[in-house]
Amino acid sequence: MQTQTVFDEEDLDLMTNLDRTGEMGYHEVIIFMSEENQAEKHESKLAKLQKLQPEHIQSIDIWKGDQAVERYGERGSEGVIIVKTKLDADSYNTTMKALGMNLENPANLTPQSETGEDQPQDDFFVVVEEMPKLIGGLESIQQKITYPEMARRAGIEGRVYIQFVVNEQGDVEDARVIRGIGGGADEEALRVVRPAKFSPGMQRGKPVRVQYSLPLQFKLGESAKAEEPETVGSNMSINLNRNGDIITGTVLDGRSNQPLAGANVILEGTNDGTTTNQDGNFTLRNDHANDIKLVVSYIGYQTASVSLTHAEP
Repeated sequence: MQTQTVFDEEDLDLMTNLDRTGEMGYHEVIIFMSEENQAEKHESKLAKLQKLQPEHIQSIDIWKGDQAVERYGERGSEGVIIVKTKLDADSYNTTMKALGMNLENPANLTPQSETGEDQPQDDFFVVVEEMPKLIGGLESIQQKITYPEMARRAGIEGRVYIQFVVNEQGDVEDARVIRGIGGGADEEALRVVRPAKFSPGMQRGKPVRVQYSLPLQFKLGESAKAEEPETVGSNMSINLNRNGDIITGTVLDGRSNQPLAGANVILEGTNDGTTTNQDGNFTLRNDHANDIKLVVSYIGYQTASVSLTHAEP
């Protein structure tokens, strides 16, 4: 997450999160409404966002209240506008120009994934008979976190969700941020996750490559340390919809209602499953009996289940 180099009293209070690797699939512009009444002060600039052509914008979201504070700390207390531009340089710079901000060198916006570098292949399981287990638990990783100075100065708090593959030896491969908070926290989360050690996932008695996710909490305190894992919300809630055999839903933190990215979603007693995306959403097909249960698990949370017999269509 990067701040603009210079702000004066006419500039928007914003931060940019440039996807230089192609892992997120978008560039992010975060506008803080703050105490300076950004909405009134920059009404004409913000109005231009609504007029941008659809080919430049992936999404525009407005976060308010606890949801904004949960992710961005006190800086988000007056509300946050999150603009996700398409990954190309033209889309990002068109958005920045509409807001009256400095443009970025297109070369800095070219993801590595578009430069011919090898990309990880999907040769892994999502659901196996025995999922990987983090040796030492989540606490062993949280204790290694050093709170980034940029995040501390900006008052940035929240959870960083890291997704990766646990290989046959229990090592982490292809770690990437699927939902971040910026301010250097995303990079710090990757740093402490990459050397983590797991007992590998097992399928039919053999170790296999398994996709896995971890939520790492960053919370400012008197000593600016990362929050201990015991304070991570222990309950999940599931919003579920059914359309014939197709099941869609959203997995949320039971306390903050923030989407949980990378949660494991399976049909109980089967190898059919998936993981939630960066917005906590999932889609799964159920070709089994109607009385089967949908089970959601995530490290640091109590396992949740829903009987599909009683799920509302």
